[in-house]
Amino acid sequence: LNGNKVSNTGAIALAEMLKTNTTLQTFNIGGNKITDAGGEAFADALKANSTITYLNVADNPMSDATMAKIDALVKRNKERPADAAAEVEAERQRRAVPYVALRTARRTLLLWPSAPMLVVDTIIVQADARCGDDLSTAQRYALIIMARQRPVPPRTLIQVVVAVLFVVLLVVVVVL
Repeated sequence: LNGNKVSNTGAIALAEMLKTNTTLQTFNIGGNKITDAGGEAFADALKANSTITYLNVADNPMSDATMAKIDALVKRNKERPADAAAEVEAERQRRAVPYVALRTARRTLLLWPSAPMLVVDTIIVQADARCGDDLSTAQRYALIIMARQRPVPPRTLIQVVVAVLFVVLLVVVVVL
């Protein structure tokens, strides 16, 4: 992205992406219109990202202090042993488990709105078990409320046939 007239708005968005990206190792954002605000966003991203080992921010109108902060964080990433990067990735994945479990439970409830309550309760219990202490009480209640607000399941064919026969019988009795 060197020389693409990226401003602070774009830099902040790119920095947000870098916070969770664990595969990108080099990033060239030099020769743009990024000031200290964008540079600080990159510095904050580098505090959470341990895989970036090269970040070019040269030829941007940011202060030397901001550039030095970014350089120090990139240098830290270069010196960090591979085991530390693996630990950071494992921690990131551990924190993602509750969100994956919740997303799976919500998706199942949305795609199968007529699921029996036993299945719904099982989905909630499984999500709760996968999340452990990471699932907040509010998230648990949200799942339960979502499960309870499902639409009423459609009537089965037998129920419809019985209802129609009852109406026909009623009409025959009234007519006779």
